[in-house]
Amino acid sequence: MKRLFITIAVISIFTGCYNDKFDKLYVTPGTPDSCNVTTVTYSAIVQPIIQQNCAISGCHDASSSNGFLLDNYTHVATQAASGALVGTISHSGSYPAMPLSGSLTTCQIKQIQAWVTAGYPNN
Repeated sequence: MKRLFITIAVISIFTGCYNDKFDKLYVTPGTPDSCNVTTVTYSAIVQPIIQQNCAISGCHDASSSNGFLLDNYTHVATQAASGALVGTISHSGSYPAMPLSGSLTTCQIKQIQAWVTAGYPNN
């Protein structure tokens, strides 16, 4: 009887465990998993992310003296070409973690990475 109880308990535990995440199974618009990385443009997606999080007063704008300007397409493309843009926003390697105010969203990072992978077009 004890053996039967243990067997039933073990089977119940293993069949009763549910390890799937609701947000991974049922993706809703606006979540990182529904992130659009197929139609990323500089003017519509990358530039607003940079302007809101990076090229702000005293950071990476024209008045900054840190040498890492992100205030226009040419400056952003230069940093993208060097690998520094993706390195800093994804907090990888020896690059400093940016922005200082906190990480970009997973979707924003994926979108910038997709734009860089596409050759950082000025679109």
